[in-house]
Amino acid sequence: MELALIGVGRVGGLVVDALVAHDRAHGGGLVAGAIAVDTAVADVAGLRSVPASHRVVVGAAYPARAGVDGDNELAASIAAEDLDAILAGVDCLPSHRADAFLVVAALGGGTGGGGAPVVARALTRLFSRPVYGLGVLPARDADESTAYDTARSLVTFVREVDSLVVDTGDGCHGSDVSTLARRVAAVFGGGGPHSRPLSAWQEHGGVDGDGRDGVSDASGKREPADAASNNSNSEEIAVFRPDVAATVSSVLAAGRLSVLSEARLPAERRLFARLRGRRPTGRETMAVVRVVRDAAFGVSPSHVGRWSVRRVATGEDTSLASRPPVAEAAWLVLDGPPETRPRHGVDYADRWLRDEVGVSLVGGDVRDTGGDTLTCTLLLSGVRHVPRLDDLWTAAAAQSRRAGDLRLPGPDTSVPPTLDAVAETVDPLF
Repeated sequence: MELALIGVGRVGGLVVDALVAHDRAHGGGLVAGAIAVDTAVADVAGLRSVPASHRVVVGAAYPARAGVDGDNELAASIAAEDLDAILAGVDCLPSHRADAFLVVAALGGGTGGGGAPVVARALTRLFSRPVYGLGVLPARDADESTAYDTARSLVTFVREVDSLVVDTGDGCHGSDVSTLARRVAAVFGGGGPHSRPLSAWQEHGGVDGDGRDGVSDASGKREPADAASNNSNSEEIAVFRPDVAATVSSVLAAGRLSVLSEARLPAERRLFARLRGRRPTGRETMAVVRVVRDAAFGVSPSHVGRWSVRRVATGEDTSLASRPPVAEAAWLVLDGPPETRPRHGVDYADRWLRDEVGVSLVGGDVRDTGGDTLTCTLLLSGVRHVPRLDDLWTAAAAQSRRAGDLRLPGPDTSVPPTLDAVAETVDPLF
């Protein structure tokens, strides 16, 4: 998928800048073009990969201000007033090459949180291509006022796009921008010499820990390697059958709100050396489930690697939120050496996503771009419950009660509020 990128605000501009740099470093094919929109000249001046002619500064009617000081309502007004200048910047993009627009912004910021929904609304009215949003949540330790502003920006932004992808990382600072760019590229930049669709990978039997792609029977039909080995284990194995017709677009079409997350499972080289030449054990198989589950719960990579695989696979681990996320569709990208992603591990991960998360549509890619780390990049679409967003709603509710608005449910509720419930109780920006 080729994207036309519009970064709104400081963080939005930085993410777009990092995406352009990442795309150039990896041979192109993801970014059709990019512009950056901001109310502060200094912010766009620091960009390196977005051309100077593609940087749009708005808010000339407020010369005494350098930015909007976190006021997302003011930012929405400025974006609406200077919409012609923003659309003139969009005209610089080769939109005829783009499969979709991606508007990027920090939901907790002023310029991005207020300006991005205005830009998205204009694009939706002018173009027939999908308009997606990428919203960056504030840091987990952000105050309740920031959480409330973020909730207002979120419910406004999600209304104006075909699907809003929310990154569940911990804000965007420094190297985090490059990390987010890598996650976005993993999801939207499928294909390439090191990538195979999950459906094709399964059709050919997957890859077992001994490096074989399965064996052929007398008719020439590919048969999974474990099925040809007369395995005496009588436990029923769920065979992973990803939806062949699944694409990133069809997954995003499953719902208005999506979440993007990542988990990594580091391993030592000597472990991989022992894995070569023999079949994967239950531990290696369930490690795939572990990294997918960590990504679904939005666990920071720094916390990955200390739990028992059995406890994670069976749901006995109590260190995570008690309720798994709930979603309609999933796009799963596994990147790592073949021995780190045995086929049955992906089988079990698929079963966990369908049974515990409730997804009905699964697609994705299997890649080997080098390195000794198994990385899972997970896009869940049509989400109704995500622990990271539940925390945001809780903080926003506390702020609304402090302001005398009791419409948002309190933190002691047994059922977390859905996006629709929050949208009915949080005033949109416009």
